[in-house]
Amino acid sequence: MKRLVLALGLTAALVVPALAGGTETLRLFIPGMTACPSCPYIVKSLLTRLEGVKEVETVYETGIATIVYDDGVVGPVDFVGALAEYGYDEGVEIVEPES
Repeated sequence: MKRLVLALGLTAALVVPALAGGTETLRLFIPGMTACPSCPYIVKSLLTRLEGVKEVETVYETGIATIVYDDGVVGPVDFVGALAEYGYDEGVEIVEPES
């Protein structure tokens, strides 16, 4: 019985990470974020609450949010949905990484 439990535990330990997504970084231009100085803090708070989001950096002057996330848990559709709930969905677009 102990061997069976150990074997199941090892199998789960090996399979779960293999099914998990990878870490991705996405930059979003959020025009509404430049409306007031507190908007970047609100956007950061909204996005950070999403499960799978690891880090969010917002810049008031450019209206850009950089999001580091687990793509097996959350993605761009989730970000836009969370932003839309608070009126930040107008004109949101993905910013290509700088070369």
